[in-house]
Amino acid sequence: MRRCAFTVDVDRDVNKPCVGQTCAVSTSANGNQEPRFRSSAVGLERMVDLLNDLDIQGTFFFEARTALEIAKDSDLVDLMKGHEIASHAYDHEDLTGKETGVKMSTADIDDVLERSVSALHGIFGTERMGFRAPYLGVRDDLAGLLTEKGFKYDSSVIHFLKEGVIRPFQLTSGLWEVPVVCSNDGGGKKIVGYLWPMHENNRTPEHYLTMVDQFKDGLFVLADHSWHVVESYARGMLSAVDAENELLKLRAVLEGALDRGAEFTRIDDYMMEHTGEGR
Repeated sequence: MRRCAFTVDVDRDVNKPCVGQTCAVSTSANGNQEPRFRSSAVGLERMVDLLNDLDIQGTFFFEARTALEIAKDSDLVDLMKGHEIASHAYDHEDLTGKETGVKMSTADIDDVLERSVSALHGIFGTERMGFRAPYLGVRDDLAGLLTEKGFKYDSSVIHFLKEGVIRPFQLTSGLWEVPVVCSNDGGGKKIVGYLWPMHENNRTPEHYLTMVDQFKDGLFVLADHSWHVVESYARGMLSAVDAENELLKLRAVLEGALDRGAEFTRIDDYMMEHTGEGR
C-alpha cells in the first residue's frame, strides 16, 4: 500500500549549530544569533492551514523550547488539532557532538528527553511520542534511551527506496525506526525526502514527485521545516510574494503525491495499523 507521511520539524528559526554549546542558534539577524521563533510560528500556521485545506494529517516534530515560545502567543492545542505531536529534543541539541564539538553524556541526553517529553505533555497532553533527532544525529545509545522513555518510534535516519519499497523496521532495542526516504533523481543524483533544497531554490517539486513515481509500497516519509516557508538561509526573510511561492511549491508536492494515488497518514496511525505501536 502506498502511504505517505508529511512531517515537519518545528524548531527555532533558520537554526544552525554553535561550536562549543549543545543547543542551536539562529542565523544572524542584525548581528544577533540568539534563537528566534517568529518565522517558525508563522510558517507553522501557514503549513497547518495548507494541510487542513488538503485534508492531510501531518506529523509535527516539536523542539520543546520552540513549542513553549509559540504557545505564549498561539493556541497550539487548537491549531494542531488532528495532527500528530512528536518530539525534536528540547533546545535542538547536537546529540552526537559532531556539529558542535560538545560530547553529551548519556545522562545529559536522558535529561533532554525527559524535559522535552514533560514540556510537550504540558502543552498538548501527549503521552507517548515519536522522536526525530536534531541534525538527524543518531548515536549508539539513543535507541535504548528512547525505548526506556516510552517513545513509540524514531525517525532520524535516511534510507533508499529499494525496488520501490521503504518501510519502518524494528531495532534490537525494540524501538521502531521510521526512515526518511531517499532515491536518485532523473539525472542519477541522490535526493533526500527533506524539502530543504526546494526552499533554497536548488530543487523543484518535480524532483520529489519523481521519487513518488518510483514508490510502490510502504511508508514514504517527506520532511520540512516550519520556518522554511517564511525565511531562508540564502535569502533571509522572504517577501510576501516569495513566502507565498514557497507554500505553492509545497502544495505542488503534496497535491502531486495525491494525484499519483499516494494516501497520506500520520506516522503514529501507520504504526498502529502495521505494528500495534500507535496512538
